[in-house]
Amino acid sequence: MTNTEDLAAKFEMLGVPDPASWAKSQVNEGIDQLSRATVLRAMADVVVRSSRMPALFADAAWVTDEVRNAVKRNEDAGVSSADLALIVKTAVYHSLSDMMVLFDDCAEFEINPGQIQAGLFKLNDDFEPSSAIEGLHESWSQVAGAIVGKDVVKT
Repeated sequence: MTNTEDLAAKFEMLGVPDPASWAKSQVNEGIDQLSRATVLRAMADVVVRSSRMPALFADAAWVTDEVRNAVKRNEDAGVSSADLALIVKTAVYHSLSDMMVLFDDCAEFEINPGQIQAGLFKLNDDFEPSSAIEGLHESWSQVAGAIVGKDVVKT
């Protein structure tokens, strides 16, 4: 098995569309696509898990009365739990999209008195930054669409 085939198998495990092209990009362009795809998969999994939130909102001790009452009003109005879950998943998807833009250095912090810059980094064995993980927003809708679904992600 070649390095490209081994990488393609890893990308397939992550569920990204067209794993072979991700592997070729990593080998030919030297871009750490495996780190990018791993982070994107983890974020897509957060979106998928968020569909359970509306059910949690009804009973969880950490939920405010305002949120619990809003869920109850939606249920009383006939909004299905599936519709609420879809709305929550979509909101989480777009919130993560906004975070990616911030950490990909494509946007400035609106309120930033310390003029900080932030980014996402792969860590070495000593938990020190070894390389930046960049360009997440470029592949987010493609990867999320494959994992989360086209009902949330318009591609």
